[in-house]
Amino acid sequence: MKITACLIVKDEAECIRQCLDSLKKVVQQIVVVDTGSTDDTVKIAKRYGAEVYFHEWAEDFSAARNLAIDKAKGDWIIFLDADEYFPEKTVQQVPKLIKKYSADCDAFLTEIANVDENQENKVLDKFYAIRIFHKDPCIRFSGKIHEQLKHSADRQIRLYRVDPQMIQLIHTGYSRERLRQKCERNLRMLLLQLLKNPQDTSLYRYLADAYYGLEDYEQALKYACLDIATGHKEITYATRSYRVWLDILHTKKADFATIEAALQKSIAEFPDLPDFYAEYGLLFLNAKRYDEALPWFLKSLELNESYHGVETSVFKEHILDIYSFLGLIYEKKQDIEKGLAIYQKILQQDRYIVSVFAAFYRIVSQQGDTAHCIAALQEIYDQTHPEDVDFLIANISRIQTDPLAYYVRLRG
Repeated sequence: MKITACLIVKDEAECIRQCLDSLKKVVQQIVVVDTGSTDDTVKIAKRYGAEVYFHEWAEDFSAARNLAIDKAKGDWIIFLDADEYFPEKTVQQVPKLIKKYSADCDAFLTEIANVDENQENKVLDKFYAIRIFHKDPCIRFSGKIHEQLKHSADRQIRLYRVDPQMIQLIHTGYSRERLRQKCERNLRMLLLQLLKNPQDTSLYRYLADAYYGLEDYEQALKYACLDIATGHKEITYATRSYRVWLDILHTKKADFATIEAALQKSIAEFPDLPDFYAEYGLLFLNAKRYDEALPWFLKSLELNESYHGVETSVFKEHILDIYSFLGLIYEKKQDIEKGLAIYQKILQQDRYIVSVFAAFYRIVSQQGDTAHCIAALQEIYDQTHPEDVDFLIANISRIQTDPLAYYVRLRG
């Protein structure tokens, strides 16, 4: 079995090394189609042994991608953007995955995490997309922008969804400057497509996304609502227009009833997704309606335990926040035992969250004397670790209570 890596590029010198580094150990051929680079992209690609082909850009991503497919000699293709890469721990699983499931599928849906390099690779969101597929003359890209793989034999492409624990891709193209450039490019192409075919409603969600990235919220809201009005779609990231809609409502400081109605519609459309339930809980929490917030947060945690869908969920990236909200609610409801248990659960996963430590310590310090406080802290913090002791001193000192002297002596 031979695997070919394919890329289409233009001025990607800053990121293409990371992409090709992640691929070089698992592919036998690298095909790069350049659409007009003026930097060192081509030189870098050739250093990795890539076969480089030149394609005159004609506002058509599928044409460039299909040229790369034509040049591929592998049985399977990994087709990445230059700002995507496999973490080292997962890329070695790719050949195993293909070998195990290739007889039963044409392509693999893999999870892609969008990260912001300017914020220490903070995960912005995740989605599923096809990046690994069988080399088959019937499988080609279609669409000038936001192109998708299609099977020419009038059938659906057989997909296998890969467990993110096995394989995940990282997408780094979301720094503020790069994002704006992409949105400007995409908007130009999308408006041209819409002009040629005003009945193409599939463009609405992409237009909403492009306008949202450019902070033109009026147009983003217009196209998000138009997309939602077309009904349910069996696509990955079908929630995008709903998320744009809700984010804009929050940005515009819409009233409670307006946001609640949007959340109710979102939940009705995606009843198994935990994200919108958590957001509904937060809506009630911000309104200090704690009794009403609680069941929504609990429901979101329950759904998260069983959710394995392909629709984008960023719930896991915010689960500690959800627990923090629960702890606050239990405090407000005077259920101190549950609040303490929640805060302890969070700190056992990340013991250096200052706000959670303050809430935890506030409860602990009210329940007993200095010895009791120290005993509670020792269930989480190791007094033989300088980092733990320094953290406790720095944060207890803000509260100025008795255990401070104990930990100062430890640091001694």
